[in-house]
Amino acid sequence: MMFEETVPAGTKSTFHLHHDSDEVAYVLSGEVTFMIGDEVTVGGPGTCAFMPRGVPHAWKSTGAETGRVLFLYTPAKAGGLIEEQQRTGRKFGSMNERELAEHITAPRLGAPRTVAALSPRPQRRPYDSSGVTGPRNIFFR
Repeated sequence: MMFEETVPAGTKSTFHLHHDSDEVAYVLSGEVTFMIGDEVTVGGPGTCAFMPRGVPHAWKSTGAETGRVLFLYTPAKAGGLIEEQQRTGRKFGSMNERELAEHITAPRLGAPRTVAALSPRPQRRPYDSSGVTGPRNIFFR
């Protein structure tokens, strides 16, 4: 599943993980801060973040202007929240953390949960690429 999301300044996801899908985010405009596991990075247009299945992650639009991000889930099992947004017309910015957590943990048509909301959201730490090995978490511009 691939989609583009408009993310006004301050918009954020819950801290969550996907059991069955990898997620890729490509920043088209604005500034987005990604937390993947315990690593944090900030990126502008052209930044790509890979969030592997089973690794807790979150993102936040941290720029002064509205951002645009292209998201890709592979396979598309983690798209339940996006389907709910399409159904209701609501975006991340209009949902509070409780509503987001309810949508991403609610089973669809009796299927097992593929996304888990985690809390509390961890504190932001400075990004240090020295410990990154292999393709587990990839950030580039």
